Amino acid sequence: MTLYLGDIKWYTYHGALLPSVPPHHNITLDKQTQQELLVKSGAYFIRWTDHFDLPKESSFWYVIKDKPESLESYKSKVRNQIKKGLNLCIVEPASAYEISETGYTVYRKAVIGYQHNDEPIQESLFKNQYFALQNDKNHEFWVVKERASEKVIAYAHTILDGNMCSYSSIKFDPDYLHLYGGYALIFAMNTHYLNERHFNYVSDGARSIAHSTNIQEFLIQKFQFRKAFCNLHLAYRKDIGYLVKMLYPFRHRLTHFQHPLLRKLSTLLIQEELCRTHERS
Repeated sequence: MTLYLGDIKWYTYHGALLPSVPPHHNITLDKQTQQELLVKSGAYFIRWTDHFDLPKESSFWYVIKDKPESLESYKSKVRNQIKKGLNLCIVEPASAYEISETGYTVYRKAVIGYQHNDEPIQESLFKNQYFALQNDKNHEFWVVKERASEKVIAYAHTILDGNMCSYSSIKFDPDYLHLYGGYALIFAMNTHYLNERHFNYVSDGARSIAHSTNIQEFLIQKFQFRKAFCNLHLAYRKDIGYLVKMLYPFRHRLTHFQHPLLRKLSTLLIQEELCRTHERS
């Protein structure tokens, strides 16, 4: 479900109502507006951020790069890995249709290779999701192909929003990591969006709460991305608020359970802890 409040588009995702705006867009919601959004959307809770790129550390952040890409700025090991990836792989823009037709194997192998318990979606749904984006100019796509066979071994989905670009989804076939296609892909996208099109910044999204994400650490350690700190805010539907208040003292115990419902509750309570942390500071 999507709805608008002023100039902000909101959408629901796994029961949460989220703003469809870049993270530097400062959002202010009073209590009355929060309740209005919860009633209209039917969401369990609202999540939003403000004060993007704080000068001091906070409990929540986005992973961004806001400096021009430069091969010479990297240490020799990373430079060599990028060059090897560019030699062994082809990195090029793609269409949504191409991703829908060639990307599912990469997607499935990538998801199965993750250390959490998410299950890959069905191929028909994967194809439909990308096929539906083929005429949307705010969504762009990239593929990485093994140069020797021209087989697709990685892909990326980016979303343009004003003067920033979000790296919405990046998937690698784990069987081909030795070709360093991931290095070639990130370098090519950074060069394109930061140097050639002069976006203010590119972002790999917010801090992952449900599970750790290797891609964000990879971007920070290898490609000079950084944490842009901000404040996290939550507003709950009344019954969910009572549940959070009741279970909050037991939040650390719930992290040990693998039941899907308990995992969702654990994630919700971790978010609440992060929110309370910045409110105390």
